[in-house]
Amino acid sequence: MERVGGYIGHAQPASSAFNFGHNAGFLLGVCMTLGLRVELVMPQKWQKPFSLGSSKACASKTEWKNKIKSLAERLFPNIKVTLATSDALMILEWGRRFSNT
Repeated sequence: MERVGGYIGHAQPASSAFNFGHNAGFLLGVCMTLGLRVELVMPQKWQKPFSLGSSKACASKTEWKNKIKSLAERLFPNIKVTLATSDALMILEWGRRFSNT
């Protein structure tokens, strides 16, 4: 599961930040209740082994997200990959390949 923090300074309403944190906590609780091992990983950590470069090297956030999606589509050819699911699939692949806990 991706370890993320708040986005101070970005135009995000407090209610959105609360909902995001609430949902992340809920999912973590469900996984723990089911006895699943959960590792929280920073975006930079899961992205680095895939040699994606950095988001700063891309002209836009959309270009960066499409780069991640393109890799996920190659790694998961039998799954309908979307911009909404590509990060999760790549975190799953990172955990499968590189997580040592």
